Amino acid sequence: MHRKKVLLVLNDLAGGGEDRVATLLLEHLDRGRFEPLLVLLEDRRDYATAEDVPITCLHKKSRYDLPRLIWRLARIYEKGKPDVVLGISSYLNLLTVLARKLSRVKPKLLLSEHMNISISFRYEPLSRVKAWAIPRLYPQSDAVIAVSRGVAGDLVANFGVPHEKTKVIYNPVDIDHILTLARDDVDHPWFAHKESPIVIAVGRLTAQKGYSHLLRAFAQVTEKFPCRLVILGEGLALVVIEAMACGVPVIGTRCPSGPDEIITDGVNSLLVSVADEAAMAEAILQLLNDKDFAIKLAQAGRKQAEDFVARKRVAEYEQLISTITSSL
Repeated sequence: MHRKKVLLVLNDLAGGGEDRVATLLLEHLDRGRFEPLLVLLEDRRDYATAEDVPITCLHKKSRYDLPRLIWRLARIYEKGKPDVVLGISSYLNLLTVLARKLSRVKPKLLLSEHMNISISFRYEPLSRVKAWAIPRLYPQSDAVIAVSRGVAGDLVANFGVPHEKTKVIYNPVDIDHILTLARDDVDHPWFAHKESPIVIAVGRLTAQKGYSHLLRAFAQVTEKFPCRLVILGEGLALVVIEAMACGVPVIGTRCPSGPDEIITDGVNSLLVSVADEAAMAEAILQLLNDKDFAIKLAQAGRKQAEDFVARKRVAEYEQLISTITSSL
């Protein structure tokens, strides 16, 4: 049986949520049907990959290095002859499409979009370039994976991606690995002595994540309940599911894409409106004051996390890859 070559294109393996999804996909792809390959733009590797995955680095020099990256990726298509190429961000998606246009080898293209592009453009310096390019290049792919229904809807409504080319596949999570890590001790005195409850926030340290609202909300909380706040700045798009897997009660915000497809408010977590500091403070206080309710949410969240187990989600990738390569 001919194994299909699946080439993933990443910026690096420096620890972001997209990188984690990619490493899980590389690890769990059925080796009897698929041969995974990896291209990195930059040689940064905080995440390990499966040992049988060959890695090629393009050694990106700057944001202006795009023409050389396109040319080198096109040469990789011609040399390696992948059956499918998968990009893992807006920039990389555009790169994979342009490389196919230049290459004499025409692999199937599977793009993966992990954010609501309309919202992310408010914070990106190159948003005008991408806003012009995405409607012209994304439809040239064979399929576009969106990590939530909200992301898919944005692609269709605002960027001209045909509905029939979009496929929603939620991000996979390696629950066993997360639970192993969760058993490690934390090297910080707040966690060792547990003098006060600790509220943890996780996300990139950018304006987009709304930490100013959280800090003002937390100031309201501490007026009524002594506690501490820890902010973790290695942003992971998977953090809601990962926290659920650890049995932690979660509070999410109703941003346009993602959390409300995972969280059922008051059942497995709490949801508050974006930038609503009073509602955020009230939700934190509710969990701090009502231990039974917090435990109930944590238990339901743990069950919800099982729906995102890596093998199940990777199987959806495998099915899509098989579908778009069925004529090969």
